[in-house]
Amino acid sequence: MARRQRLLGRGMIAVCMRSGIKCHASELVRDGRIPSLMVLPEWADPAHPQERPYVPDDKEGVPSWQASPDSPPITPPVLDATAPPSLDPEVDVTWTAAVRAAGPPITEYELYRDAGAGFVLLGTYPVTYNMFGGITAQTLSYIDLAVSVGGTYGYKVVGLTEQGQGSTSNVDSATVSAAPTIVAPVLSAINNGDGTITLNWTAATGLPVTAYRLYRSPQGARTYSLIYTGPLLTFLDSVVIDDSYDYRVDALIDGVDFPSNVVSIAAAETDPYFANVVALLHMNGADGGSTFTDNSSYARTISLTGTPTTVTAIKKYGTAAMSAPASSYVSFADSPEVRIATGDFTIEFWAYRASGSTSIDFHKQAFTSVYPCRITITNSSAIGASGGNAVGAGVYSLTGLATFPSAQWVHVAVTRSGSTFRLFQDGVLQASATYAGTLGENTANWRIGEAAGSTGLTDDYRFTVGVARYTSDFTPPARQFPDS
Repeated sequence: MARRQRLLGRGMIAVCMRSGIKCHASELVRDGRIPSLMVLPEWADPAHPQERPYVPDDKEGVPSWQASPDSPPITPPVLDATAPPSLDPEVDVTWTAAVRAAGPPITEYELYRDAGAGFVLLGTYPVTYNMFGGITAQTLSYIDLAVSVGGTYGYKVVGLTEQGQGSTSNVDSATVSAAPTIVAPVLSAINNGDGTITLNWTAATGLPVTAYRLYRSPQGARTYSLIYTGPLLTFLDSVVIDDSYDYRVDALIDGVDFPSNVVSIAAAETDPYFANVVALLHMNGADGGSTFTDNSSYARTISLTGTPTTVTAIKKYGTAAMSAPASSYVSFADSPEVRIATGDFTIEFWAYRASGSTSIDFHKQAFTSVYPCRITITNSSAIGASGGNAVGAGVYSLTGLATFPSAQWVHVAVTRSGSTFRLFQDGVLQASATYAGTLGENTANWRIGEAAGSTGLTDDYRFTVGVARYTSDFTPPARQFPDS
């Protein structure tokens, strides 16, 4: 037997949500077989005489609704129309929701525009509710793109109930201005010399920027890849040293890209201590050549003794290495800049000891015991470095940990940091010694790659005064020493 219950409620209407049949709640008997009921106030019934629409009285032909004296009032929408600066002319229209404390809810909005010949309906926007009376969707804005530069447009919106009651907003107007001039960003680039490039650009002006988009391409290829998107005006790019790149940054404004200038830059390595480099010989040249160049800022004259030549078959970096047969070497003259009696220094180079070579020397000794540094590579023992004082007494002597290998390139470095002398082979500390006094000096040339016996090879020689580049194990340079 179906369970029945009388629903009480004065002034309420029951609506069957399946059939749509309505009756007063006081007459309704709820039956368990009825699937769904919705109870509404009496005034929600369109047939109820408590509220009624009035006919239009607006001179422009727009309905002007009003309620009967005993119906709850509607707070009208407040409308705002603006013509913001933009690339394409537009008017942005927004309005607040019409509000009613009680009575039939607002079910739609009608938006009207006056372009100079009276108000015309632009569109109708429904308001939807859930079964509990809560709003689930409504439109309170409109972007009018059917406008022209210089035109003035008026707008108003009417909020309507299901019974046709309405409440009209204020009228607001906007005049459309010409699009502003956009100034694109200006891009600049700085090579940091360490495998990074700093990109800076000026802010685009004219309209708000949505984002900046930075692009990179191999130089001349025009195959740009996006490497940054965001609001910043700077970016640090990690690149491959010795490669060259093109850069461009676009300012995204109103969905349109405004590109900057294109900047081309080489990612050349730079030496932070280049001002301290007193001699730099890359040993580059043609096969069998006899020209050697000092690429330091001093551009020293390089003298040849014997028959040193550039060879291209065996080299570490660049185009060639120096081959020094027995008793052959290159040298540069003594000068105040190359004296290391006091202070820090670094002498480094790549050496290739040919099988059977008896020795390769790098020194300023003049075959006396008064000298600041002599580096010797022999075929039967480890590398050694030594120096004496002003009276000819030896003050430091460094010896490698193992026999110097043959037929391969090895990085060699000798440094002085304060009172400590260090010897490195392929970036590994071999030995150290301490001497706080003054080293012996003489007026002899600095000799590079002097060989006894068979040929030895030398590549990329760098002499730095005032800086101890290495004080612990390090990774040898992966490319030719930079020229700046």
